[in-house]
Amino acid sequence: MKTFITPFKVGLLLVIALLAFAYMFGTMSSSVFRDGQGYRVYALLDDATGLSPQSRVMMAGISVGEVEAIALEGQRARVTVRLRRDIELREGIEERTADGQTVWLNGAVLSKKSASLLGDYYLELSPGIDGRVLVDGDRIRNVSMPLSVDDLLVQMNTLAASLQRISGDVEQITGEMRNVFGDPETTSNLLEIIEHVNGMTASLNRITNDNQDSLRTIFRNVEQVSEDVRAFTGRSARSVESILEDVSVVTTELRHIMGASSADVQQGIGTMTGTMASLQLALDNLNYSLANVQEITDRMVDGEGTIGRLLTDDTIAMQTERVVTSAADLIEPIARMQTWIELRSEYGLGERSFKNYVQLSLRPNPNRFYILELVDDPRGSTETTLRTTVSTDPERPGIVYEEVTETRNRFKVSVLLGQRWALARNNQFYLGGRFGIIESSGGIGANAWAFNDALELRMDLFDFGQARRGRLRTYGLLSGRGFFPERSLLSNLFLQGGVDDVLNAGSRNFFVGAGIQFNDRDLRSIVMVAPTPSF
Repeated sequence: MKTFITPFKVGLLLVIALLAFAYMFGTMSSSVFRDGQGYRVYALLDDATGLSPQSRVMMAGISVGEVEAIALEGQRARVTVRLRRDIELREGIEERTADGQTVWLNGAVLSKKSASLLGDYYLELSPGIDGRVLVDGDRIRNVSMPLSVDDLLVQMNTLAASLQRISGDVEQITGEMRNVFGDPETTSNLLEIIEHVNGMTASLNRITNDNQDSLRTIFRNVEQVSEDVRAFTGRSARSVESILEDVSVVTTELRHIMGASSADVQQGIGTMTGTMASLQLALDNLNYSLANVQEITDRMVDGEGTIGRLLTDDTIAMQTERVVTSAADLIEPIARMQTWIELRSEYGLGERSFKNYVQLSLRPNPNRFYILELVDDPRGSTETTLRTTVSTDPERPGIVYEEVTETRNRFKVSVLLGQRWALARNNQFYLGGRFGIIESSGGIGANAWAFNDALELRMDLFDFGQARRGRLRTYGLLSGRGFFPERSLLSNLFLQGGVDDVLNAGSRNFFVGAGIQFNDRDLRSIVMVAPTPSF
């Protein structure tokens, strides 16, 4: 009875741990959606590089779906995405442009975004505001593609050529301005004009001062004439009076201007001279700056410096492209990798003990997997040694040979590589194989899957050294995803049952058990530094 209680406690503890894991990771599965959840739409992309099945579809920084399939349609990539039911997309309003092209205004937009500089991409979705609501199977008309490295290099080359042309034009304009303002004859002509203006201003000042009495007489005569005109006016008297008053004001201001304008003109001439000097200084500085720009541009065109080599040396561009391509080739398989965790416990009816498993499965694609498993086997590890005892007792044999068999309870490890193949076009049935180390000994295995992986049959053959015929274990797993596809927690649970050590009747044992398996995408960061094996 004691030998049963201890393993029962261990098994009960493992079941509690399984339930805790099921509660914590209940929302995790191999995909964001189960069969029947969400709806599908598709878009046609000119370039699907960096995208793969289960790539993220984001809206406002929140994951709302994933890429389900990528296929070639004509010369473009048809990318099918599955979205949540609560995400409503609009087709947009169809209109034709002046050149005859069709556009969908205010419709949903699918944009390809770069997640890093190493070639990993995701899809950004904008729902749109006009048009009918998209349903399952519809197409997203508006697609936005990011700027590639090749396009950036072409634009940089075009920019360098434009800078060179602009520099040449500016240099030509500067030369012409230097010829105009730097010519001694032109400078002499400007100084002569300034002297003439000064002479005219002085003459006008003298005339005004010498004829002030005459101007006063003229103004009095004008006043007399205006009185006479007022006498002969009838109906327009008030208008004539207003006009004459305006003329009087104007003449007064004119007299004041004539008397005070001399100093203003002189000041204006001085200001003009200073402005010309400032203009000449500015032109000299501009010539110096343009000369520096020309020198820099010439060095860039000649391939000097980092930017010059980047613009003129095709080798650097090709090396950069190869580095980015190699990084993308490395990151893309890792981004597609799925990490599966499986925890299960089985109770042996013959041994009356629990056997526990913790399994980590890495899947670069749905049909290839690498398994690392830790096993707590109540059978333990059995070792047989030959002990030789030498005795000097005359009453006992001189040499005694003993065969000692020891069984130790310790963990066993399984490391397997596997592959599976579809047996039907509808992907309902698969057949696969495994080989490697099974429970710390060499072995091989076979698998069969049916009904969208709801039913799985497994067979392992290993431990050829401990048993004459080897240890053959066959069992089946019935997953909850076949009965509860819409319930994430129940769909991750499974029941199992089978026979262990089938070929050896003395140690044959029937067992039943249960477990949980889930796809924890958060564990991808742990394996980001590990290379992806390939066949």
